[in-house]
Amino acid sequence: MSTKKQFTPEEIRHLRANPYTRCVTADTISYTLAFKEAFWALSLQGYTGPAAFRKLGYNTEVLGFERVHNTTKRIRREAKSL
Repeated sequence: MSTKKQFTPEEIRHLRANPYTRCVTADTISYTLAFKEAFWALSLQGYTGPAAFRKLGYNTEVLGFERVHNTTKRIRREAKSL
C-alpha cells in the first residue's frame, strides 16, 4: 500500500493547469518531456529537487515529499544514463 497522498479534485484541477503536467489522477501524476528537460537543466544550475519543482510551477506541499523525492531521483538517474 502506498503512502502517497491522494489529490483532491481541486488539486487535480490546479495540477492539470500546469503545462508541464502530462496526466494526473487522484493517485498519480506524470510529467511531460519538457518538464524533465527543464528540471534537469535547473538541477545542473544547482537547484534542489523541491526548488526546481517550485520554479516550474508546482506546489511541493500538494505533491508531497515522497513524489518530489522519487521523481527527482528518477529524472537524475535517467539523465545520467543517456
